[in-house]
Amino acid sequence: LLHKECAGSVDRDIIKLEIGNVYLPDERLTCPVTDLVNKLGYVSVLLENEKIKRDFPPERFSQFARFEPCEVPANILEERKEFKRKLEEQQLRQEAKEGDEEVEHDDGDVDVIDAENIPKQHDALKIKLAVNTTMMIEIPTGVTKLRLGVWVQDGSEENLVAFTSEVNVAQMSQQDTKHDKHSDYEVYVHTRWEHASGHGL
Repeated sequence: LLHKECAGSVDRDIIKLEIGNVYLPDERLTCPVTDLVNKLGYVSVLLENEKIKRDFPPERFSQFARFEPCEVPANILEERKEFKRKLEEQQLRQEAKEGDEEVEHDDGDVDVIDAENIPKQHDALKIKLAVNTTMMIEIPTGVTKLRLGVWVQDGSEENLVAFTSEVNVAQMSQQDTKHDKHSDYEVYVHTRWEHASGHGL
């Protein structure tokens, strides 16, 4: 989702923030907009001392994009179905062998690596917002974290769809150092919250 480069300045740091794709479920959202597909959305970047539903810094808004359906590919679903079938067969064999002193490994048994090789895209993530925006963000002295808010435009209103927990700027930088400088930094978004009015956000 995120990629960061730091460039020092006299008064503050400037971070280059590249926001890629946002993946969301299509149900059980706190957002009052029930159908996101084909509506316009964007991402806001807030510093740690700002509130998502109170502060709207236009210089830290991404470009607009449309929410689009994003189903798990059929081949991945088929791989998961086959893995589940093999796992169920393995469990039946193990139950049939209960009581035997020696239980031999069957060639059809599911290896741990089989599960690891199956892509992890979650079935519930069926909506994508392809933001693909690069922003230069000024980080004031003393600010070490930021948060992202995901918004949908519904007529003349804009509603919060999701938000991230605080992301440590230094941690992002270390992630880039450990890998190549174009590596992605993924963060989870929250799509449900208790304070629907925005208090505490």
